[in-house]
Amino acid sequence: MRILYISNSSSISGAPAAMLNLVAGLKDRHEIAVVLPDSKGPLYEAVSALGIRCYAEMPYSLTIWPRVINPVKYFRRICSLTSGLTKVQAYVAGVIDTFRPDIVHTNVGPLDLALDHCRLRSIPHVWHLREFQNGMTFWPSDAAFRSRILSDGNWNIAITSCVYDYWGLREKDTIIYDGVPLPSREVEMETQGGPDFLFVGRVERNKGLMQLLKAFATYRRKGGKASLDVVGRVSSLYGLLCRMYVNVRGLRGSVRFHGQKNDVPGMMRNAKALIVCSQTEGFGLVAVEAMLEGCLVIGNDTTGMKEQFDIGERFSGGQIGIRYRGWRELAAALKDVDDGKIGDIRMKHRAAGTVRACYDMSESVAQVEKFYNRILQECR
Repeated sequence: MRILYISNSSSISGAPAAMLNLVAGLKDRHEIAVVLPDSKGPLYEAVSALGIRCYAEMPYSLTIWPRVINPVKYFRRICSLTSGLTKVQAYVAGVIDTFRPDIVHTNVGPLDLALDHCRLRSIPHVWHLREFQNGMTFWPSDAAFRSRILSDGNWNIAITSCVYDYWGLREKDTIIYDGVPLPSREVEMETQGGPDFLFVGRVERNKGLMQLLKAFATYRRKGGKASLDVVGRVSSLYGLLCRMYVNVRGLRGSVRFHGQKNDVPGMMRNAKALIVCSQTEGFGLVAVEAMLEGCLVIGNDTTGMKEQFDIGERFSGGQIGIRYRGWRELAAALKDVDDGKIGDIRMKHRAAGTVRACYDMSESVAQVEKFYNRILQECR
């Protein structure tokens, strides 16, 4: 089988990281190529190191309405979504004609570069729906996007049942949880943990950092001594507002913004707990990765994060993380973890056991492969 993947980014985090795990699991049985927006990021190096062909000669970005306030940047982005988008789609069409795939797989929802060209060539297209896309407006409209993902010639993979239900997917579509490569041996849970809390993710509104900062300020006011490490790119107005909040609330010495880091697993092992505070989380890959590292997870009990907690509770018979609803409950959870009232070693063991049983990368790859074969049989 010849499979062409289209990635939204050349970084290795979130959706691109999940795609990297997938292609690594498929490369020995299938011929694979990947389209990337540039050749400068670590994903290009990682995919190339696997011996997989990368097409990265044409820059592109998500096909959504601009989210910038600067009028000059807004105008440039609109231009890229009109004349520029046509050029990118033509480039992707050229890649399809060169590589001649049996299936084209777009790795995220808000990236519409290949569907029309796949239809013209009678090539099945797969859309990987990983988020609810809150805060995004699709180009040219949300209604148009919903129509396209439900159109003939396209099949969808939703990463959780809540994403599947949100988009109103069909019986022909499927739910496949992202998998993670499992370490050869289990982490010694007793040796993990450290003095400070950890946030890992893009600093944008949907990831909920402001809610965490509000809870953290309350936690510190009530005598909490731990600091908070924020790992993730800070480039938006929302990120600036978060920094301003830290300064105004006198948290500058206790909240550290690290930007993007390479040793996130090491930071997870040395953290008191990872906080996943997204308002709507499609899956929460970072939470699964943290659980494997023996890191306690405090998560917003909604959407994909709730689904993970529920799966873990059914599988292990107990909680695999600490649930909260709202910043007040989060502030209380931070203090209770600090005081040792919640989040014991048994919870960490249940969490790691759930990940090993339910999110094994080899099983996820097998399910995707089975889905591809089903699609090709339907198209014969």
